[in-house]
Amino acid sequence: MVVVQRENRFAPLTLSRWEPTGDACSLMASLAASYPLRRPSPIVTTKMTSYLLTRCEGTIGELAMLLTEAATVAIATGDESINQATLQQAACAGPTERRRLFERELT
Repeated sequence: MVVVQRENRFAPLTLSRWEPTGDACSLMASLAASYPLRRPSPIVTTKMTSYLLTRCEGTIGELAMLLTEAATVAIATGDESINQATLQQAACAGPTERRRLFERELT
């Protein structure tokens, strides 16, 4: 009953997806600085920002999950930097891939 009441009181708000712009690069810089890694993470480039946003389908929650997983890999491997290698090793499926896996489980 509570959910129904909230649905009636609030209109849904759709947020736009992040695009590889200067704002997104600034976001990458902030996120990269928040991880306790010993080496700088070269993710604040237009090319890397574009790759990350494509992989995360432009959503900040997915981006945070991916970067956290990549930081974990970076620490575990001793690389101490979020880079192409640690991102490729990050076990983080994007929303579309998770949806496909879920639908495959249903069949």
